[in-house]
Amino acid sequence: MEAGKDNGSDAVLKAAQAGDWSLCRCLLTHGAEVSARDGLGRSALHYAAEKAPREVVALLLARSSDVNAADNGGVTALHLAAGNGRREVVELLVARGANVNARDSSGLSVLHHAAFGGSAEITEFLIDKGADVNASNNAGVTVVHVAAWSGHLPVVELLIAKGADAQRKARDGRTTLHFAALSGNREVVEFLLAKGFDVNARDEDGQTALHCASFRGSREVAAALIARGADVNERTRRGETPLQIAAEEGHREVVEFLLANGAQVNAEDDAGFTALHSAAYRGEHHVVEILVAHGADVNAKTAGGRTVLHQAAYRGSREMVEFLVARGADLNARDNDGQTLLHEAAYGGSREVVEFLVARGADVNAKDSNGRSVLHSAVLSGKRDVVDFLIARGVQVQTRDKCGWTALHEAVRSSNPEITKVLIAKGLDVNARNNSGVTVLHVAARHGRGDVVELLVRKGASVNAKDTDDCTPLHAAALGGSLEVVKLLVTKGAKVNATNKEGCTPLDLAWKEAVVSYLRRVGGKPGSCSERGCNGGVKNLSKMGLECAY
Repeated sequence: MEAGKDNGSDAVLKAAQAGDWSLCRCLLTHGAEVSARDGLGRSALHYAAEKAPREVVALLLARSSDVNAADNGGVTALHLAAGNGRREVVELLVARGANVNARDSSGLSVLHHAAFGGSAEITEFLIDKGADVNASNNAGVTVVHVAAWSGHLPVVELLIAKGADAQRKARDGRTTLHFAALSGNREVVEFLLAKGFDVNARDEDGQTALHCASFRGSREVAAALIARGADVNERTRRGETPLQIAAEEGHREVVEFLLANGAQVNAEDDAGFTALHSAAYRGEHHVVEILVAHGADVNAKTAGGRTVLHQAAYRGSREMVEFLVARGADLNARDNDGQTLLHEAAYGGSREVVEFLVARGADVNAKDSNGRSVLHSAVLSGKRDVVDFLIARGVQVQTRDKCGWTALHEAVRSSNPEITKVLIAKGLDVNARNNSGVTVLHVAARHGRGDVVELLVRKGASVNAKDTDDCTPLHAAALGGSLEVVKLLVTKGAKVNATNKEGCTPLDLAWKEAVVSYLRRVGGKPGSCSERGCNGGVKNLSKMGLECAY
């Protein structure tokens, strides 16, 4: 039989990858080599250790020079066999010299893999063969942590009986109890509590096991912890309670249980967010209903002035917005930046919520404290149907914010040619300038939007317009690095040697070799700024005119 390329090495690897153990057996019995590795650095032995019959593994070992060969992630065949519960293969590999304390690149030992796999038999075998029962990975996560995290009580019990230090913490301060709570396994949690673990121990972020159980969504574990004295209103370093975490994750049963056991429904984190804010933002309607039924304040504000309705409007859930309004939520609320609910709904891109708010009297021309209109927000959402709806309802399309940005500037800056066309069709000035003199064409050129540049020029945009630094769109294109846009502007009549206030030409600002080469070919020359070594005079182009503080 022909063994194939490299004495059959590639053929054996491919057969192993495909799980074709009959072909592997055939190739190996005819003398095929096994040295090939795939892109992950794995050999046929790696794949066989996971799934192949013991006989195939033995044949591979007979032709393999290194039983401890690791893949690109430092994983050996023994890691894989142990993690997949393959006791016979584990015993075979160890008998052939496999290192029971081998670690992968993240520091996980073979025993970590065995604990994760949940085999108490393999775990005990490895310990008896010298595996370090207290091995920890690069993050300080020990074997017993992994066993608890995986919810394998027999393995946890075995490890502790074999001398594992169950009180040891990971580098982030998490205890074995934290990991057990994350598993959602009540039996493991109760076993550890019976061993005397501190039910209110905090990790470096201030999280307790109850926070972990709330994140996991395990009512049973939460009940076990509270029964042992867990503080239902304990806060993390960011001020989050278990209720806020459960609400954000949408765990209804845990939310109800925590509330029934004394959780403060209107508790705020350090940024002023309540559980109701979190649930509304995540679109967890059923959780919102539960919280409101238990007295959650529908008009609670964050430190930034955001109400629950702001969260729901941005999320785009009309059902939730209607529910909150029916419960007394303030439709006229503004946050500390003056953003209305309609700003949020428009920015979130929900036409349904926008329609509802407008029907309830929301002002389509409302502006925030930076002068940004609802139309600005809608353009940033990239949702044409929202823009179309606002235009149909009489929104002022020529509006500007405090920096002088028009909705057309925003459409181009956010790279939305479809909305750009809509706004131009509605009469927005293609030569409009912001407070720094930056035109829409400057913006398109700076961001390398050739399609938009072509559209704007076709609609009458000036290719030689200057901002307050005297930079032209060609300066912007050279700085942006788009050869396509540079060529397009030059063919449309852009002045190749226009100078800004610092004396810089587009060639001075070009940094891409292709752009430099092209500009030189069409007559571009360095300006006086290149002799003085000045800063280029591109403040406006660098900031794109964002001189306002927002």
